Amino acid sequence: MDKATFIEGLRNERAGWEALLAQVGEERMLEPGAAGAWSIKDIIAHIMWGEREMIGVCKQHALVGSDLWNLPDSVADHCWLFV
Repeated sequence: MDKATFIEGLRNERAGWEALLAQVGEERMLEPGAAGAWSIKDIIAHIMWGEREMIGVCKQHALVGSDLWNLPDSVADHCWLFV
């Protein structure tokens, strides 16, 4: 895949994401229960953290980022509970 195709796909997916958020509406963003006790806003914050981490991965062409990447699997599997 070339860079232009990647960026076009990224833009298309982002447009779909924005459309989905528009359907949810601001009033429902803080309601718990979208995934366990998490609200939609909590889930979005979690996704955005992952996207920010991927910037470093893409720039360095390596799996780098915060120290959370280095946690043992037994701990990392439960980190989402504390976000």
